[in-house]
Amino acid sequence: MYFHEAIRLGAMIRPQCRGSLTGPVTKRIFGIFKGKPENGSCAFGAAIEAAGCETRIEPSGDSVPIRGVRPPKGTPVPTIVVPDEWSPLLGKLVHCPVCGVFQSLARTIPHLNDDHLWTREAISDWVMPIELSLAAQMDLAVRQEQKVL
Repeated sequence: MYFHEAIRLGAMIRPQCRGSLTGPVTKRIFGIFKGKPENGSCAFGAAIEAAGCETRIEPSGDSVPIRGVRPPKGTPVPTIVVPDEWSPLLGKLVHCPVCGVFQSLARTIPHLNDDHLWTREAISDWVMPIELSLAAQMDLAVRQEQKVL
């Protein structure tokens, strides 16, 4: 499953939240809070849920978290195991389409969700051409490598 598809699929499961992968969301009707809070997900959380990604507690290493600062090396942190095919995309450096900040796509997605208040569907639409272009480049590289062999 492509990452942009997982975002869109996960967005159908629960309402959108901001500031964390999952968290409480209280519905508003005409600006008034109504009902009990539901559990929501951000764009990244929606993709993780839709793809059924596993979470493990592991000692922190050299990786950079998608939000916040890196904890001291060796500190136990929750680690989400994403599909291997997502890794090149999530590590790709991109410019935020709103403010131009240059960072990994993995950090840009929460930035769009939380700071620019984009919907998960809009984030999926923005990720799609980046992901499909990268997939085509990787497929071409594999085919060229097979010709050499």
